[in-house]
Amino acid sequence: MENQTGVAEEVRASAAGVAGLCYENIGERAQAIEHLKLAIQLAPQQANSYLALAFLFEKAQKFDAAIEVLEQGRARLPQSLEFLLPLGGNLVSAARYPAGIEVLKELLGKVPNV
Repeated sequence: MENQTGVAEEVRASAAGVAGLCYENIGERAQAIEHLKLAIQLAPQQANSYLALAFLFEKAQKFDAAIEVLEQGRARLPQSLEFLLPLGGNLVSAARYPAGIEVLKELLGKVPNV
């Protein structure tokens, strides 16, 4: 029964995330933010919800809010490299250059040469 609850939360989180993206596409930013936050609350282990919410804040030039979301995602999923590039970019956009450079250097150090 516990596993079913976990699956149900994942499904609800996915539905909330998709709804958030739909709201964003029709210009309902407040609803989009609300649904993406719900997706994170329901399934905090899914990186895509953090990334979508951060991108929404970035588009609105709310860089500090984007940074906060990306840092939360990074703290929850420390092995994920997905947060580093948008985090570095938002830090630079927020004129937090030294911190942005450090995050981007960290990313470069973790990505193998191709």
